[in-house]
Amino acid sequence: RIIQEPGFDEATVVKAGAVLARLDAEDARSALREAEATAAQTQARLGLATGDAFDATRTAEARKARATMERTELEYQRYAKLVEMGAVSRSDFDLRRMEATTAREQYETSLNESRQLYQSLLAQRARIDIARRALADTDVRAPYDGLVAEKHATVGQYLQKGAKVATLVRVDPLRIELIVPEVAVAAVRRGQKVSFGVQAYPGKRFDGVIAYVGPSVKADSRALVVEALVPNADGRLQPGLFATARIELPAGTPS
Repeated sequence: RIIQEPGFDEATVVKAGAVLARLDAEDARSALREAEATAAQTQARLGLATGDAFDATRTAEARKARATMERTELEYQRYAKLVEMGAVSRSDFDLRRMEATTAREQYETSLNESRQLYQSLLAQRARIDIARRALADTDVRAPYDGLVAEKHATVGQYLQKGAKVATLVRVDPLRIELIVPEVAVAAVRRGQKVSFGVQAYPGKRFDGVIAYVGPSVKADSRALVVEALVPNADGRLQPGLFATARIELPAGTPS
């Protein structure tokens, strides 16, 4: 699929749902039109109007077969009385009975065919839904608010299925990874406040809250990894910055 329009630049902050790129949608539109046309033909064969509930006995074929069945059944019953009276031959009576039996079988067959046709219609409607999603997917949208960190595709490029269009980084909130020394591990808990600074903003302090505490102390460093969530609505903090942090521990705990 060919990218028709770029919808972003690197370092652009985008909202969830924003179009990052628009792909060639002609094939997807054609597939949708074909699926809709096939379903419309099947629906017409069933005699269904949009929104109608399906009833196998109400199709044109079923009504016609039922009329034939009822007519031959009446004829059979009439001949059953006549053969008892000796007014018709046994062979004529047997013929009418066979016609009635055949008509009943044809009616049941028409009902089964209508049910199968309706199942086909349901499958065709499912293909319409798939085709619509495929068409919608030709607009590559941001799944969440974030910062476009890197572009992986350009206008006119042919993309294979699953190819990357862009790297989107969530910037609000950010996660800050902290290394807690072994001596203070027992005092660290989720929900504790964190204060930190970064070299990009000398003298400025930022606040966060611990959201994750590692399951164990690392053997090489004898330290515990924890993560804190940091609000970043203004986008001042960028992913990858080095931070020096202080965790508020209970009184008397070494820090």
